[in-house]
Amino acid sequence: MPKSRSPYPPEFRAEAVELVRSGTKSFSQLSRDLGVFDQTLRNCVRQADIDTGWRHDLLKKAAVFFARDGGRSR
Repeated sequence: MPKSRSPYPPEFRAEAVELVRSGTKSFSQLSRDLGVFDQTLRNCVRQADIDTGWRHDLLKKAAVFFARDGGRSR
């Protein structure tokens, strides 16, 4: 089954992501202000991180860090 299209235009999602990244308000407050669910806002930020390559790079660095540690606890 194909994924459904987002009901929010790309401009709206980009602006929402910028508002989240500005750090002036919490996810809960921003989601109320924008009229969307918290999780919808989190998904927009997550997808933006993936689209820019930041999320993938972060996970790759974390994997290397934990691989070097060898599972040892400190």
